[in-house]
Amino acid sequence: MTRAEQDRQYLEAWVRDAEARDEPALFVVLQIAHKALTSGSPRRIYDALITCLATGRSAGEYAHRNAESKRQRAGGQRRGEQQIEKANEYWAPHRARYKELVESGKSGPTALAIIRREMGSSAPSDKTLRKQLVAKNSEVS
Repeated sequence: MTRAEQDRQYLEAWVRDAEARDEPALFVVLQIAHKALTSGSPRRIYDALITCLATGRSAGEYAHRNAESKRQRAGGQRRGEQQIEKANEYWAPHRARYKELVESGKSGPTALAIIRREMGSSAPSDKTLRKQLVAKNSEVS
């Protein structure tokens, strides 16, 4: 088997593999490979093979990095959703109490002071209380 025939076989195998992977990053390189194979020129086939091998490797690495970053991003989103859910569970009784106090005629600052006393030493800063109670209750109403 001559070198040109080997190159042709390698390029055909690479094309089959690349088409099976269905990666958009390989679209242009696949076009180059198809044109080289249809031309039948050993030099064009060799050049396309070199281009395809180099690009295929980098496209594969790109696909791996892309999949890894998607996996990490999804994990971060899940963790963020869990934190929001946990915070909502913690603040729900305090929001309900704040709403009850305001509806019974207490002013906002007075209701906050009552809730701060009820929370005792575990009460967060005034800014956090306003953010979690006043703002969240106005969104719900």
